[in-house]
Amino acid sequence: EDVLNKMSRVFLERDNLLSSQGPITLFYWVIRNVQRHRIRQVREFLVEFERIRRSNRELAKVNPQKADSAILLYDSQNRSVDDQLSLERRYEFLMHNFASFLNRTRKVAAN
Repeated sequence: EDVLNKMSRVFLERDNLLSSQGPITLFYWVIRNVQRHRIRQVREFLVEFERIRRSNRELAKVNPQKADSAILLYDSQNRSVDDQLSLERRYEFLMHNFASFLNRTRKVAAN
């Protein structure tokens, strides 16, 4: 199955996750490298991740010390969308967090 077909299974028409062009290449990389049987979970992860990012940005405004600095760094790198190193770092960060997400959902399903 090609990557664009996989992406069409993850994203909706007029999807908020794709509201800016910045993450499209990053999402392409993620979906290209996720195991086929995990594709459905990518959307759930991305929706949760975007919610966490929004909450973290709000927290950083009122209490910067309590905000997650790794997510703030991701946000900062997200503004450098054409930078190869930024893309690689964001990819690694997303894949690490996706693996953590899968571990959490497995534990919940097992209980």
